[in-house]
Amino acid sequence: MTALANKTSPKRRLLLASDRGDQSSELARILRSVGEVDTISTAEIPEKPADNLSGIVVDINLRSPESVQLVRNKLRTEAYREMPRLFVL
Repeated sequence: MTALANKTSPKRRLLLASDRGDQSSELARILRSVGEVDTISTAEIPEKPADNLSGIVVDINLRSPESVQLVRNKLRTEAYREMPRLFVL
């Protein structure tokens, strides 16, 4: 075997932002099957994502205009332009 074949690919790192009180524990459990998951509240979405993040998953209640606006303002910045996103509604 070559050295390349022996290397394991690094695990994905995802950011799960939730406005739910349980911080979307069921969703976090599912996502852990594909990578490492950092869970935060939607209010804690950083201004700039960490360099080693593969993407962001947002679990949000659309009935909360404040949450929607907060997430929209954070994720439409240049820092998140290339970041893959998945919204769970």
